[in-house]
Parts: sequence; C-alpha cells; structure tokens
Amino acid sequence: MYRSILKIKTLILFIFLVIECHGVTKVISTENLFRKVERIQIKNDSTIKYIIATSGLNYRKKPSGEILGKLPLNTKVTIIERTGVFQEIIDEGKPIKGEWVGILFSNLPKKVYVFDAFLSEKKYVKPFTIFDFQSYQIKNKNYGFVVLTDSYPWNNNKRIIKSEFLGNNAIKHHELKNRYRKNFLHSMEIKETDKVYIYNYNLDELKEFTVKELSLVAEPNPYGSDFPIEESDYLIGFDFKRKISADKTSLYYNSYVFVGEKNPFIKGGLVPVIWRKLIEKESPFVKSNEKSTYTFESKDSVEIYSFTNRNYKYYLKIKNKESMYTQAFHLIIKKDKDIVFDKVYTGSEGATPAPLAFGVKKERRYYEQWTGRLFKNKPPVIFGFMYYSFNCNGIDFLKSPSNSIWIKCDCRH
Repeated sequence: MYRSILKIKTLILFIFLVIECHGVTKVISTENLFRKVERIQIKNDSTIKYIIATSGLNYRKKPSGEILGKLPLNTKVTIIERTGVFQEIIDEGKPIKGEWVGILFSNLPKKVYVFDAFLSEKKYVKPFTIFDFQSYQIKNKNYGFVVLTDSYPWNNNKRIIKSEFLGNNAIKHHELKNRYRKNFLHSMEIKETDKVYIYNYNLDELKEFTVKELSLVAEPNPYGSDFPIEESDYLIGFDFKRKISADKTSLYYNSYVFVGEKNPFIKGGLVPVIWRKLIEKESPFVKSNEKSTYTFESKDSVEIYSFTNRNYKYYLKIKNKESMYTQAFHLIIKKDKDIVFDKVYTGSEGATPAPLAFGVKKERRYYEQWTGRLFKNKPPVIFGFMYYSFNCNGIDFLKSPSNSIWIKCDCRH
C-alpha cells in the first residue's frame, strides 16, 4: 500500500470561506489551526461514502478552492485523500465541523475535493412521515388542509412569510407564492414534482395530487398569537379548497397523507376490529412482556375480548372504571405462537379511550380500531384506541419489539 505523508508546521490561517451545500450559502470568518498534520493519500484502502446533502454537494479544485461542479444526493464517491484541513461552517443555522477530503467518483476520474461533513457510509433516506388531514374555515365552510409545519425546521433562517403578515400587522390567512413557497418546500425537502397521496381508510379510497397543482397556504394559529407576529405563529400546508368540495371535506378526516415520489399505501389491506367477549373458560393464558407502571391487579374487575385477522390473534383486557379518564386497555397480539405486540393504553386528562366495536356497524366510518396492511414493505399495523387532546395520534406496527409512528398534525394546545 502506497502512502505519501506530508508533515507541515504549525499554521494559523484566517480565511473567509464560502461553502455552498444543502442549498444554503454562508460566508463565515474562521480560524484554522494545524499542528503536525499528516496528509495521507490512500491508494489500496479506499473508503466508500455517499453524498447526504439533500440539494447536492459542491466539489472543488482544492480544499476551499474553486467550485468545479455539484454532486447530487446519494452519489457514491471514494475518498482517496484526507487533507487534514478542518473547518467549521454554519449550515441552516447550525455549526457543522468537518474535513476537506480528496475523492473520486464515476463520472470524473480526476481527484477533486469536498467537505466530508456531508458524506456518510449509508445513503440518505428521507424520514417516513405521515400527515393528518384537517381543515380550515372560511365563511362557515370547511376546506381540506394538510398541515406540514409539524416537521418544519424553524431555525433555518429562510423567509417563508411576507413581512406584511408579521410583526404588528394583523395575522391572517394567505397563500405562499414565489420565493416564499420555494423556500418552504425546499426546507421540507419537497419537490414540485412530488405527489400528495391521501388514503381514506374509512372509505378505502386513495386520492393523488401533484404538489405543483396545490396551493400552499398559511393559516393563523387557531389558539391565538401575541404581537409581534412571528412566522411560527402560522400553520402552513397544502390547501384542498379547489380539489375537495366543502360538503365532502368531513369525509376525509379519517385519512392519512404522504408526500413523496411513490405511493406507500395499500388499498384494501385494513379491516375494522370487532371484539368478541370471552367467557372465563375460553380465556387463554397470555403471558405479557409489557413493562408498565400500570398493572391489572387480581382484585380489579376485568373483561377479556378477542379478535382474529389472518394468522394474528388479538387479546384485549379492559379494566372497568367509572371514569373514562382512568380506563385502561391492555392489548396483546400473537402471530402464531409469538407475541408481536404488547401495550397498555391508559386514559388521562389529555387522553381518552376511543369506543370499541362489539358488532357489525352500518358504515365503515363508525369503526375506531383498524388493523392489517396499511403500508407497502412494512409490517401490519393497528391504531384507533385513544383520542388525544394535546398530541397527535399514532400508528403501531405489529412487530416485536413494538414500534410506532406519530402522525404529524401540528397540535398547538
């Protein structure tokens, strides 16, 4: 293995560095201190990395030198030199430290340099995010609204609201256009060509829209705001006023929304959970793995219910209490002989148990608990046990150990 080692003396270098990555340009004054730094060229022991700057990463002729081009997200590169030139930059309001490294990539056999803070051993995978379908009201009519600001990075210093709607000006509903729309979507990693998929599990209906055909609107915080008005006093999201009529909006409240390139939902994969009460001699012994501060004591009055879906068996233990705020559900789900889900749901001031179904209902929309296949390439799910006042609802996966995702609804109680 060939290694060329260049030792340099202590050097204090003051520079003004312009680094462009993540679509954000920052000019900062910085001080670099190098002591006996070794510059190593790696010939036979190369390191494979991937670009994780979502809007691409500039590559240069030399460390902090002339920009030659930009590498797209998830481009595979090979590090062949570690320069020992370290730097700290500000990216989207946060300090990031890294080193300039020499790389090769498939379309350019000649060595170039990049900032390694935006390199990773694994490809970037956008977080799997599900949004809630809500509404805003104008003249006593409700219009569909998918709020995105639950995931918005408010500290990124990009202007998304016009000054005429901020400060001591009146807070009001308005549409984001031009650079304000562009800044918001870019910060959310949403492209105009992405799709918005709305899956209504009550109707088993899927709607699809392209981002560029939807208005992006800012709605005042429904719980009020104090002066001076700030950008974060608004809920921002996609407006469906021209896509779903006001008289149909309420039909979509029981929907999940995904924004991205491909549809993640499975139609026809969910079934309502209809519970059957077990008599004592039918009640199986099901050992729980749940470690919870809440327990069912022998003196408590409990009832056990069951439900079957394919090769999954559901057991629900309920503790009867007069107050719904202290009602408790203990749910255990078995796949064949293995426990794949084990969870205790408890009521509180901000969480109320949802009604259970003990028989077939007239319409699908009257069921609260649903289970089965909701997402492609993911385990089956179950949801619908709780109403939350100060939080968004969640979806639990039937997989041990249990995991879940919380729906993004930008609850601001």
